[in-house]
Amino acid sequence: MPFALVSSQKRIQQGEKVGLGYKNLCMLNIGNPHVVGNTPISYYRQVLSLCIAPELMEKPNLYPKDVYDKARRYLDPKNMPVSSDVLAWPGRAV
Repeated sequence: MPFALVSSQKRIQQGEKVGLGYKNLCMLNIGNPHVVGNTPISYYRQVLSLCIAPELMEKPNLYPKDVYDKARRYLDPKNMPVSSDVLAWPGRAV
């Protein structure tokens, strides 16, 4: 598949329009977005890791400060949705 993609990309850059059915390519790489020039998603992964494993909050130099701040906001019981249908979150009085 990568060979066909590279071949099509070269044909487009050379101005070929016949037989391709499109004018440009949108490069995607789900596994590593940096390869195709997309914005790094490290910040979101770091926040998610703290939300999934809050014990990591005890390691203050693991991530930048803003990552800890965002995770604290997400984990704060005051920011949790309140509904009689919602199960209690750990540490939250119902």
